[in-house]
Amino acid sequence: MFRFFEKRINPYPVDEPGQPPDTLIAFCWHYSRPAMPWLIVMSVLTAMIAIIEVMMFGFLGNIVDWLSSANRESFLSDEAGRLAVMGGFLMIGLPLVVSLHSVVVHQVLLGNYPMIARWQMHRYLLRQSMQFFANEFAGRVATKIMQTSLAIREAVMKVMDIFVFVVTFFATMLFMVGSSDWRLAMPLVLWVVLYGMLIWWF
Repeated sequence: MFRFFEKRINPYPVDEPGQPPDTLIAFCWHYSRPAMPWLIVMSVLTAMIAIIEVMMFGFLGNIVDWLSSANRESFLSDEAGRLAVMGGFLMIGLPLVVSLHSVVVHQVLLGNYPMIARWQMHRYLLRQSMQFFANEFAGRVATKIMQTSLAIREAVMKVMDIFVFVVTFFATMLFMVGSSDWRLAMPLVLWVVLYGMLIWWF
């Protein structure tokens, strides 16, 4: 049923494996390049989900404003168009984007993404000398390959999924609140500064 999505990433790239970099970001990039287009798609969908969720708060605020000043007898007929747009976002737009995001994460990335790293590490190890394998436990090598590939997947996907969601959600909310009155946005900015200081300190 999801074969189309499951085949979007080739878990066995044909590129010749090379020695991985020593630094963290370069190391993750080295094994993430084949999956990067779909990681970007995931980030875009995540940002869209965050924006729509913030828009829901704006919709509720608009409804309260309309109800406070609208004619009760003609409210539905006067605001039918805007209410239909809101309903479309909530009943069609958000579920569709969430479903696409779930398919990309679970069908495209979670399975084949770590296999790319495992395959490249395996092929790189095949080039090592007999002395290397004589001085190393096979189980320890296999465990490092299995766990490192999962660690790369978790680190990259957390940054490009959860971090993108948090940043987009906050930026959209800051824009929405600041568009009404910039002073209302100051508590949010202060909270982020204090929160960042706590994270840095601890």
